[in-house]
Amino acid sequence: LEGARSAWEGAGEAWRRADQPAAAARALRQAIALAPDALIVRVKLAGVLSDAGELSDAEATCRRVLARAVDPGVRAVAADTAIGVLQARGLKEEARALIAQVEGPAADASGDTPAGAAALFRRAQIARLDGRLEEALLLLGRVTTVLADVPGAEAGSAAARGEVAEIALLRGDATDAIAFFTDAV
Repeated sequence: LEGARSAWEGAGEAWRRADQPAAAARALRQAIALAPDALIVRVKLAGVLSDAGELSDAEATCRRVLARAVDPGVRAVAADTAIGVLQARGLKEEARALIAQVEGPAADASGDTPAGAAALFRRAQIARLDGRLEEALLLLGRVTTVLADVPGAEAGSAAARGEVAEIALLRGDATDAIAFFTDAV
């Protein structure tokens, strides 16, 4: 059963990379049907739903995962996906509230650890939402520095570079935005 779930999940990831969100969603739903408790697969489905423009379904999927997930890594990915969806929907205050909820009082303020880098990333998102672009860029620079030598942190570094690309777009610099987006993937 695990082999079949893994195959469907892999197919979903391949379809997503091929920019086929409908096919990716079908494959990920098959993986979920085989392993309903594989919450990270549900987060991947939320990402695909977001890619397909199904933002309400993507948000609802993330919120269900956040309600069930205990693993801090799964919670962080689900929260970051939900925050991105809320931002895409223009729900700035809801995004800010979710960032505050996920960070909580125990966030590593130094930013010198992977968990601290995640907190800095979320602060950068708030700064970007508030139009404080220079502050956001400084925070994102710290995120990429902290994560540079952390094994397995490529996705976090890519997310930070993607945020920098978003800021370049907000500034009207399409050339830099394309370069950062390309670097992020």
